[in-house]
Amino acid sequence: MLSYNTFMGLSMKIRIIYTKLGEIRFVSHLDIIRIISRALRRAEAPVMLSCGFNPHFLVSYGSPISLGIESICETADIVLKKDCDILKIKDDLNNVLPPGINIEKIMELKDGSPSLLDLEFYFEYEFYLEHVDSDWIQERIKVFNTSGIELKINKKNKETLLKINDFISKIEFSINNENRLTLRARISSGNGGVRLSPFNFIKAFMGFEKKEELGAAIKKVDFAREKTL
Repeated sequence: MLSYNTFMGLSMKIRIIYTKLGEIRFVSHLDIIRIISRALRRAEAPVMLSCGFNPHFLVSYGSPISLGIESICETADIVLKKDCDILKIKDDLNNVLPPGINIEKIMELKDGSPSLLDLEFYFEYEFYLEHVDSDWIQERIKVFNTSGIELKINKKNKETLLKINDFISKIEFSINNENRLTLRARISSGNGGVRLSPFNFIKAFMGFEKKEELGAAIKKVDFAREKTL
């Protein structure tokens, strides 16, 4: 993708933060890109096109989220041909996007603003747990904070142990008025070239062998503004 600074007459680059909720959580990242591209066309947003034989919108996306996980903070940066009323673009996009995808925030980016990948040092997830009580969760957090929790992974056809503590900078839980228990964890986007998925984190934390045993809904609720690990 060509840098937007190379184009003559460019006047604006924007960042959107959007949701991925409900049934749309089972739609792949590539299909989300197609949905947003189609919405940009329908909203007649003045998006800059790349050069070459196969021109496409100059839009870059944050790290893809795993299928089945909801999010209230998916991100995309969009290069525009001219100055625009960004609040109108936000409204126009929301009028044509499908249920589950909604532009929550839109902002103009100045020259030199960090890219999305430069921002993503960690992600925060909420895990809505079933069939567990607060005493058990407190005990697991105690184990996490003292001896640590390990996860078996296969890397290059070799089984190895991964200590999930190396990827977690914050972990806490809460109970709402309906007695629903929520675990919240801040997970590093990478450590030594290795990533810890939210599925693997909660599987290891809960002590389960298979993802199907979890009984937990997962939602991404925030991403990094500064490096914490």
